[in-house]
Amino acid sequence: MIRSYILISLISITQFAVAGQPEPVVSVTNSPSPQSSDMPAAFAESLRATLKELKHLGSVNPYHVFAGRFCDNCDEDIAIHLIKPDGNRAATFVYPGKIIDPKTKNVVLDSRAFFGRCIPAIQNEVYVVFQKERVDRRHGPQSSVLVAEPREGLLYEKLLERRLPRIDQTLKYVRKKICYEVPIRNRRMTDKTISLKPRRSYDDDDDKEEDK
Repeated sequence: MIRSYILISLISITQFAVAGQPEPVVSVTNSPSPQSSDMPAAFAESLRATLKELKHLGSVNPYHVFAGRFCDNCDEDIAIHLIKPDGNRAATFVYPGKIIDPKTKNVVLDSRAFFGRCIPAIQNEVYVVFQKERVDRRHGPQSSVLVAEPREGLLYEKLLERRLPRIDQTLKYVRKKICYEVPIRNRRMTDKTISLKPRRSYDDDDDKEEDK
């Protein structure tokens, strides 16, 4: 498997609006997020010094799943962060939802993200993203699935472009409440360039990627 990613030139990441009315942040499922009572208060407080608009979504053992951005009142988009209890951030992912080109009105990225026991072929908890990316103007959206799986204390990531897991199987696990969906956010593009490849920091030397 060839690991690939695309770069998107964004004009302004703002919440997507329809007919002049802002579209709310919504969840496409009614399943509640897992409880976060096992997260130490001191751990959460230390993260707030780095991540703003911080929200704890759940966990992919041993990582906590957070949403947040690195600055207050800025154009930087909220992202998904997988963070160890010691504060080391393993990877940062583009927040799920639709990203719209305001000029063409085309959807350049449409994604849904889940965490927990979400893939039938994988027994471990994972963070998984089902995504459709518009790579260029001549071709339609290309589907891929990103899977981040903790194993033996490390985070292994695969970008699948063939023989993709089926999202309907994942949604069955959501209904069983062993898998949880990240609420989507639809927004317009910005003039910043972002990569759909997960961004690593803090413990880059400790975690690895698995490519085939």
